[in-house]
Amino acid sequence: MKKNIYILYIVTISLFMFPLNLVSQNQHKIDSIHKLDWDNSLEWQLTIRDIYSYTNGGNDYSNLHRLKKDSITSNWENSLQQIRVFNSENNLDTEIFQIWDEGQWKDNSKSTYSYDSYQNNDTIVHYSYKDNNWCLKRRQVMTYNSNNLIVETIIQDWNLNTIEFDNKSRNINFYENNLILESMYQIWNNDEAIYENVNKSVNTYEGIINLIKQQDSYTWNKDIGEWNISPNSCSIFTYINSLIKTFKIQVADSTGLKNQSLNTYTYVNENPVEIIQQIWKDSGDGIFNWVNSSLQTYTYDINNQVISQISSIWSPSSTWEYYQKSIYFTSGFLGIISENLDRCKVYPNPFNNDLNILLKTALDGDGILQIFDVNGKEISKIELRAGVKSIKLNNSYLSKGLYFIKISSGSQTTIFKVVKR
Repeated sequence: MKKNIYILYIVTISLFMFPLNLVSQNQHKIDSIHKLDWDNSLEWQLTIRDIYSYTNGGNDYSNLHRLKKDSITSNWENSLQQIRVFNSENNLDTEIFQIWDEGQWKDNSKSTYSYDSYQNNDTIVHYSYKDNNWCLKRRQVMTYNSNNLIVETIIQDWNLNTIEFDNKSRNINFYENNLILESMYQIWNNDEAIYENVNKSVNTYEGIINLIKQQDSYTWNKDIGEWNISPNSCSIFTYINSLIKTFKIQVADSTGLKNQSLNTYTYVNENPVEIIQQIWKDSGDGIFNWVNSSLQTYTYDINNQVISQISSIWSPSSTWEYYQKSIYFTSGFLGIISENLDRCKVYPNPFNNDLNILLKTALDGDGILQIFDVNGKEISKIELRAGVKSIKLNNSYLSKGLYFIKISSGSQTTIFKVVKR
């Protein structure tokens, strides 16, 4: 029987916050994901199939079709689908969710996306489907600085009475050398027509590649009109080279910060193969210890693509018990690495300003060189002409830290790490 489980969202989110698997490798399109539940009597039971389609000619999927197995008849039935349309720049333009009801697809929600001249997504408008019409629901407006980093995100809700968007909340980021030092959340006070502080997070970094070391969260004290001196929560990170090793969360009570959860990561070839989450718990005698809570394990193919993910929980009998499993099927390539691109020389690394790239052989077609920051944000893009073999970059505009350079030519792609000191 399927169990109820409490797994902190941080376990999953942290995989996307940090570049755990950005190494030179093949990149595949996901064809389908099979999701299974563990039944102690029947073992793994396939319950959901997510099928992806790529009809837009780009690298991102254009349709997600979810099928669910009926628990009584064992027949596969339509559940939901996500339809995605892309613009001429191959950026997401429209996203529609539909649910299967009474033998037909019915619209449920929709989002539309717009972009500024630098191709930054600056507006997302959300709709709900009601009475055979798309009804405005919410708008998200982003503002960027000269480095194409988000400095402000405003959330607005649609007001049927005034027929316009009303401010709801906003988030403001404060940067130094392209690193977020503070992120502040505010809500709109309609009576006074101002944004009021609610909470903020303060980040500290370490090392020449500026990995986040700690994030402290503070609440706004309305009574005195100041931020509370002590944080209400704290996230602490440790690393193995540039890979996250541990991620600990502490939450404040009346006596100060107390341990809450701890995630520990294990890698093979820079791929996360195991993530153990523990909670800080009283063993019953007034002594607190880290106690196992959940486990995520991953397997990969020879191309470092994820094959499966298994979720387990720690049982009262002090053993790991299976909970859910996802199996990934891939077909087609976003980029196939050839020897020509894979065996390139990059020097010096770490570098100060100038960086040299020497390909094994010249490009046999036009290509593109892209630089991404540690969060996967594209910093710059350079067009490469056929015949190019050596490339010299002046990166004086980059701040100190870890970057990823991607060179693409036709169906060939390679990604490698560089560090500016």
